[in-house]
Amino acid sequence: MNETLTIVMPMKVWTPGLHGFRSKHMHSSKAMIPAHLELCSISRNSEERLQLTNRLATLCRSLSTFGYTLSRLNWDEALKALYLEPDPVEPFFELRKALMDALGIEPDIRDLHLMRLTLALRSELGEYELLEAFHLLSGDLLPLKCRATELEIYTKRKGDWLLREAIPFRESEDN
Repeated sequence: MNETLTIVMPMKVWTPGLHGFRSKHMHSSKAMIPAHLELCSISRNSEERLQLTNRLATLCRSLSTFGYTLSRLNWDEALKALYLEPDPVEPFFELRKALMDALGIEPDIRDLHLMRLTLALRSELGEYELLEAFHLLSGDLLPLKCRATELEIYTKRKGDWLLREAIPFRESEDN
């Protein structure tokens, strides 16, 4: 039996009201996953899961933790999505490429993957209403200073996203 796995970079910073905002304004089951930047999704059967975990553990041991901020607030009109982009974005694209290489996923040139923390998706509210609501929530919190310390693997079961595993990076020598 195949299952969908989503590999994410969790946003490990406490932000009052962020989960509630995302839950209210995201019309997607992925709102159940705590604040994160999605790196890739794959479908695997139960025999392949152990191999996947081993490959991800090997990859994560080769990666160091790194810092980033979330401050660039953007709107995607086609998706009716409000989101924050990380800065710098390059480590996330490098990580996604390393993940895809480690997992044997061939990139699809039609796939435009954007690294972002989605705040609202397919919302009935418009851009300016969402921006105002988010600014009221966040106040002076932006930029959010974050640290990439691990990957999390979620699996979808009966419509719910469940944390299956968290795999830490090695500690950076810069710390």
